[in-house]
Amino acid sequence: MKHRPALYALIRLHSELAAQLKESEKQAGRIRENMQHVEAVLKLLEPTFNAAAIAAKRKNMRHALFKRGRALQLSLAILRAADKPLTADEIAAQVLRDHRRANPTEYQLSLARSAVYKVLDRHTELVMGDGKRPQRWSFIRG
Repeated sequence: MKHRPALYALIRLHSELAAQLKESEKQAGRIRENMQHVEAVLKLLEPTFNAAAIAAKRKNMRHALFKRGRALQLSLAILRAADKPLTADEIAAQVLRDHRRANPTEYQLSLARSAVYKVLDRHTELVMGDGKRPQRWSFIRG
């Protein structure tokens, strides 16, 4: 057979992945057991406590394109210079152009768009949306 080395490499990879999966399942079992212990202590302290109502903690992921606070700074600079209200798509495209990303991938554009929309939606004391879809934002001149 011509493909023996590839076949052996794939068999070895499959066995390594199976071992990782088995170890992950063991770890998940230990974590579930620890959670049950915590729930039991909660029940001892407060018999009517509903542990199912506790939501899993979400990890805060760092944004791939901007450092903390940078998306707001860039968005506001673009809105200040604009002569008309802009959508989050238009602002994101301009931000990427200003950062020498002439041909951004769809993923980069999506990340920038969501970052811009989130910061503008969060800072209504600085910007104003028109309430239509797509939302057009303008800087509050004050």
